[in-house]
Amino acid sequence: MLGKAACTKQQELLVCLPYDATLFQNGEKTHIRLKSGTVWFNPTGAVQPLPQSSMQLPPRGVSLVFKTANGTYVTLNGVVDEVQK
Repeated sequence: MLGKAACTKQQELLVCLPYDATLFQNGEKTHIRLKSGTVWFNPTGAVQPLPQSSMQLPPRGVSLVFKTANGTYVTLNGVVDEVQK
């Protein structure tokens, strides 16, 4: 879970720079120190292109990549099932 991030809107997409993360696994939680990263989220109901990229995000699509302080790279691409406000 990303706890803190600086976010802005680029065209129809939300782009965030995370700086705090927590791993929840097997009933345990572990703080993960982040060095850098980017999260893209498409909150719309239509496919949206990522700026300066050939990649497209589907409706409610999310793509993230970050590097931990220990040097581990984490990537994820998926779709959010439900958005709550």
